[in-house]
Amino acid sequence: MTGLRPTRRRVLAVLGACGVGAGGVAAVPPRRISASLTTYRWVLSLNRRDPPAVPELADLDPVVRRAVRDAVEGGYESAEPPTAVRRLFDVRRKTYVRVEGTYYRLDPTLPVYEVWLEPVDESTATGAVTLGELEQCADPDPRGFRTPPLERADDPARTYSLDPRLRDCIERHRFVRLGDGDYYRYHVDVDDPGSPYAITATEVSAATVAGIDAPVADGDDALPETRAALRAAADETLRRQSIPDGVRALAADFDYVSLGDRFYELDLGHPGAAPVRIDVAVTDARAREFDPAWLDLSVTNVGGETVTLQTGPPTPFGVLHGEADGGGDLPLWSPTYEESRFVGTHAGRVTGIAAAGVSTALTPETLTTRYAVRRNPGRLDAGVYRVSDGFGVRSDGEATPYPYDVRIRVA
Repeated sequence: MTGLRPTRRRVLAVLGACGVGAGGVAAVPPRRISASLTTYRWVLSLNRRDPPAVPELADLDPVVRRAVRDAVEGGYESAEPPTAVRRLFDVRRKTYVRVEGTYYRLDPTLPVYEVWLEPVDESTATGAVTLGELEQCADPDPRGFRTPPLERADDPARTYSLDPRLRDCIERHRFVRLGDGDYYRYHVDVDDPGSPYAITATEVSAATVAGIDAPVADGDDALPETRAALRAAADETLRRQSIPDGVRALAADFDYVSLGDRFYELDLGHPGAAPVRIDVAVTDARAREFDPAWLDLSVTNVGGETVTLQTGPPTPFGVLHGEADGGGDLPLWSPTYEESRFVGTHAGRVTGIAAAGVSTALTPETLTTRYAVRRNPGRLDAGVYRVSDGFGVRSDGEATPYPYDVRIRVA
């Protein structure tokens, strides 16, 4: 027999390591769990909309600077604009410049090159080269790596400045063989408005540069209480039981607000008007080792019509956890995690959550999810843990954010 003989000393040593003595099992003392809920009548968010980086006139290449200065002072014309001037512009987006604190939009009248690929049969692709060989032709220096345009005819690459060496290589090597083994023919066309070519400059606001095509309220001119609320929301979403009348007036008339030289999209939600109610209750309030307390979180449709809840998986509250102010984490486990195809679990733990939105129709009824507050494996620090979460409520065609805070006290 190869096993160890269970002597009395060995048995006592093993039992002692497990916390068992003459007085029986030395159980880990239970924690008492309580919970409270806070919901909010108003939610104010300011989503920052900064203008993109705009070059200053003084920082431009001297050749480009002269052309832009002429455009600002009355107009620029040239029979052959320098390459540096052409490269200032992008067919796909607007071009702005800042001159002594003032923004200008620059509009060019320049030739536009169009480059695209047409699929061809291998038998017609005489002298076809690989894409790598075409790149090598355009720039033998490997540090100059240039990828030729690969667009199709229905959406060609369009540019004001097609590099002369690249254009020459495309014209000399019309056929190319791509990695998939298919053959293509390059086409280059020029949409030329004719000389002289021009650049005009139009003064625009910083809001226009930021892509805001709507009136902007000046938050700095608002009443102090309104201005304070706006500035607080610029730092962090503001959740309040009441909101200044000035904020409501701004939200009714404007989609955007400015604070200093920054712009924000103004989003004021009124969850207090949504026809739902959230409740929390704790059952079996003692959390013992391997024997959790249970927290019931429920949402009730208190209106007469069906609403839609927009949440993360699993519906209606998703995967929740609490955080203590001084650090510390409190995972909450629910059997619904295992039932959701969007939540990965293993041995009672969450291993992954799919970034999926879930919509649930809620008739005038109550949906409840049970969450376990565990003391396993024997550790649950005392303190207050806050679950800060929320969902969207769509009713009568309007979507409203509905945030809530659950404070879980572990004593």
